[in-house]
Amino acid sequence: MKRIPQDLFHQFNFLTNLSVSSEGRIFFVGTKQDVESNSYVSHIYELKDSIVRQITNGKNEASFTLENDTILFLARRSEDKTTHTEFYRLNLKEGGEASPAFTVPVSGGSVKDIGDYYLMTGSTDLNCPDYHLLSKEDREKYEEEKKENDDYQVVDEYPFFFNGAGFINKTRSSLYLIDKKTFSVERITPPTLDVESSDWLGSEILYTGIDYDAVKGKWAQVYRYDIETRKTECLYEKADMLIHGVKHYKGKILILGTYGERYGVTESSKFYFLENGVMKLFIGRDISYWSSVGTDSKWGHGRGMEIVDGELYLTPTLGPDSPLARIEDEDIVCLTDFKGAVNDYCVTDNGIFVIAMEGQKLQEIYKVGEDGSLDQLSNINTPVLADYYVAKPERVVVSKQPCDVEGWVLKPYGYDPGKKYPAILDIHGGPRSAYGEIYYHEMQYWASEGFIVMYCNPHGSDGYGNEFADIRKEKYGTIDYEDIMDFCDEVIRNYPVDEKRLAVTGGSYGGFMTNWIIGHTDRFCCAASQRSISNWMSMMLASDYGLDVPFEHGFDDIYDCTEGLWRVSPLKYADKVKTPTLFIHSFEDYRCPYPEGLQLFTAIRAQGVDARMCLFKGENHELSRSGKPKHRSRRLKEITDWIKKYTA
Repeated sequence: MKRIPQDLFHQFNFLTNLSVSSEGRIFFVGTKQDVESNSYVSHIYELKDSIVRQITNGKNEASFTLENDTILFLARRSEDKTTHTEFYRLNLKEGGEASPAFTVPVSGGSVKDIGDYYLMTGSTDLNCPDYHLLSKEDREKYEEEKKENDDYQVVDEYPFFFNGAGFINKTRSSLYLIDKKTFSVERITPPTLDVESSDWLGSEILYTGIDYDAVKGKWAQVYRYDIETRKTECLYEKADMLIHGVKHYKGKILILGTYGERYGVTESSKFYFLENGVMKLFIGRDISYWSSVGTDSKWGHGRGMEIVDGELYLTPTLGPDSPLARIEDEDIVCLTDFKGAVNDYCVTDNGIFVIAMEGQKLQEIYKVGEDGSLDQLSNINTPVLADYYVAKPERVVVSKQPCDVEGWVLKPYGYDPGKKYPAILDIHGGPRSAYGEIYYHEMQYWASEGFIVMYCNPHGSDGYGNEFADIRKEKYGTIDYEDIMDFCDEVIRNYPVDEKRLAVTGGSYGGFMTNWIIGHTDRFCCAASQRSISNWMSMMLASDYGLDVPFEHGFDDIYDCTEGLWRVSPLKYADKVKTPTLFIHSFEDYRCPYPEGLQLFTAIRAQGVDARMCLFKGENHELSRSGKPKHRSRRLKEITDWIKKYTA
């Protein structure tokens, strides 16, 4: 078996948007890395008899919908510089090249076929909310006026930017109807309302969102739009619920949301029926109803909650796994039985199909058996890992009260229990995220480089219930830190770790915890802090979710939290830091802005601690997962070289 090389991930195939036709034909979007152009390329593919065939040939076709014997997909192939979305149609029976279907003057996203119309999510610019109604000449004139102002950015509302989207001041997510006969476009939501979820049945469109003109709150309303009468009705006006989804379900309106009454805004959602303006509890189980099992080896997001033939399907997080599940008699029944995570799924008359990461395999397409087993249909990524050493995660449980802590260890390449090894502790983001037993490239690479790699799900992690996830009210850096240190101790007791060559790294919340660790212990010989948090005060006022910070920490507002937030800020303890630390940040990371790293870097460098900071241009918070291929390589090299320097 060969060692996994650093850049093996350049060969990975990322699978999304799984769709199966009524005849049983399987389609999906495949995304590959083009290292030469330092970018990603997405196409639509068909899987038949284990053979994968690319069926579109543009640059990036990442969103599509099946229509009888055709595929309708979004692509940008024209030279038109105005804001617009192009649709193309591919005839599945005749094959050949796709032909232009229609173009709409809206920056569009997902699209659904709803009978006589297409329902499309799209962006609305409040500086010109009726852009889609302008003539082509007027649109071109408006674009020229915008171009004149490209050198500066006006901010007069909150949120003003968002990670991955850039500055979003005066923009909203809206719903548009596209007439199939005329291809005319009609926005059906108020221009100032930011749509968060929607569903369609018959002539009724349900949607949730928040209407604002200065500062966006957290609490959403529920609306109903009638296609026939063109009338909108607000079904839930109270500003008291964080709503994650709305569906038509068994003749009722189903809401997935939380009041956050006991555990704050990060509390797991529950299912409610909305009846006559009142939320009536349907399922109140303490479960996280979406997948939060992390990896650096997938791309984008799959289906979350879907209704198929009147049945509700979802992908909850249950401990370290994310299965496909269905609601049955007010209970959640798992339909898959394996160690890993379902990334996307498609329920059809021909069976249930999933894109999944099973064990240490990369993404593949499977058919789900009646017993929950997976029948692998594709071998898209299987050859990539063939002949390479892939360490099997070994589960380590720390017995604690009131709840055990679960984690894993990867043994190094050529493992000899009689030798001592350097080790790396890797801490996940979130904090309401989770590690699982699925392939994580950076950790497998480090195992191939001769490190024992350890990782765990401490307090704050998802998948273990609200009580376990609750680290509000100045618990950050307390019970979670204790869990991580106890986990390290347990690993050291059972594996040949050289304690003088122990390194720590992590990103986002993991970056916060890395910063916290170096201010509270000297047990690590070096650290690599990624997209981190060092000062909750600056995070609160300069992050794309900043105003949520005090509420996530259990405070009432941005004014009564200053002392409490400073107590749990790693920057407060900078004078205690002795650990050589590398900081990795991205200039366009609006989730954990790069000054968070700069503050701690400056503080510890000024007192003589060896430190280095690497800032990536044109990248955001997702650098390690979807950053440009060459940047991802450089990031991993920077971290590995830094750790090797101090563990040699």
